[in-house]
Amino acid sequence: MTESNDCVFRWKRKCLEYDAEVIEAAIDAVKQGMSRYTAAKVYGITRNTLFHHLHHLRHKNGRPFVLQPNEEQVLINVINQLTQWGFYMDANDIKILIKGYLDTCDRFEIRFKDNIPGKKFIRSFIKRNQLGHCLSSYIQPSDMAMRQKDIVQFNNRLEAAGDILPQNIFQYDEIALSNNPEVKTVMLRRSSRRFLAAVENPNMNISIMICGSASGQFLPPLICYRSAHLDKNWTFAGPTGAVYAANAIGMLEIPTFAFWFERILLKTVKQIPGQKLVIGNHLCHYFTPKIINSAIENNIQFVSLPKSCTSTQRPLGVTIYKSLQLDWRAILINYQKETKRMGAISIKQLAMLLRQLWLKLGRKANTRLVEAFRTTGIYPRNPTKSLKIPVPRKQDPPKDIESIGKALDSALIDLLRDHNRDIHFESHEHTIEE
Repeated sequence: MTESNDCVFRWKRKCLEYDAEVIEAAIDAVKQGMSRYTAAKVYGITRNTLFHHLHHLRHKNGRPFVLQPNEEQVLINVINQLTQWGFYMDANDIKILIKGYLDTCDRFEIRFKDNIPGKKFIRSFIKRNQLGHCLSSYIQPSDMAMRQKDIVQFNNRLEAAGDILPQNIFQYDEIALSNNPEVKTVMLRRSSRRFLAAVENPNMNISIMICGSASGQFLPPLICYRSAHLDKNWTFAGPTGAVYAANAIGMLEIPTFAFWFERILLKTVKQIPGQKLVIGNHLCHYFTPKIINSAIENNIQFVSLPKSCTSTQRPLGVTIYKSLQLDWRAILINYQKETKRMGAISIKQLAMLLRQLWLKLGRKANTRLVEAFRTTGIYPRNPTKSLKIPVPRKQDPPKDIESIGKALDSALIDLLRDHNRDIHFESHEHTIEE
């Protein structure tokens, strides 16, 4: 037996289309006293169609749109404004933007999975709103130098912003810190296969939103924990003026960025007259219509760093990235030595330790931050220095082997004395006991 597609019945609703003049004539006849049944029979239309036109119950065929036309227009305005600022969006960014909008409005769309639109919706959204698209170019990770085109575009955006005072130029960025300084590689005998260390607290990363100005001023940070809720004990004795948040991933999301914008950045720039310039990364889905409207009302202009920009090509990257990581590791190790506990630090103690880190950063912030903006060519404006990559220096190893051995011996003894631990080595497993 052979199967044929011809025998498969596919039902399709047939929608009749009537001339608008015929419908208007039927409506006038009913208003003049003719019954609906007679008018429908005379003018050749159905009674339901005539009833719907009489009572203005006509609607488009098919399921209604998820977003109303005015809502889509707001999203299009957001996309256009971000494009002018240099934040170019792709399909995934539009998905995250729509999801954030639906979550903010407490709307659950059953046609989306977790309020995230699908490919067909994004395709129809782009076609319906006549959005243009093109293929983006990628840079190899090994290529440290930025393309000349990206540098020119970034400089053009800075030039378009005009002459802005240094206290009105800000750059924000996000940095992740760990609560365990001892996540490292250890050297063992070849016969040893594992190294086990008993710890009391789990490892976790915290994210810090840092923002600094070209005049050498650091704004209070935002500290984001990886947790379903924020405990008040986690904010005790933290950095002065800091705000705290918590989410499932421990990194910035749309609500977290909006919270930082309103509580830190907007609160600061409102006290400063004149045009403000804020330089940030290219993650454009952080921006909501509310943030964009607040930025326009308060003379705030965002400028996006190129995607191929490295940490050494941003003012905060030049200033604090390396020193912040080293200082944080030193603070954690010193805390472990004082408490005689190894492994990850308790989350309740992180705010207090972050206060020490912020105080240490504030002592050298002014001159180093001003120098960083000058080195990257952002202020004073110098397009030739903009996003210049520093060349690492080569250091020759010491040649006195005898002095090296003595230094290692004394350093090893001091290290064991400071830790005050008994170390036991076995053939297959290594354990550390306090």
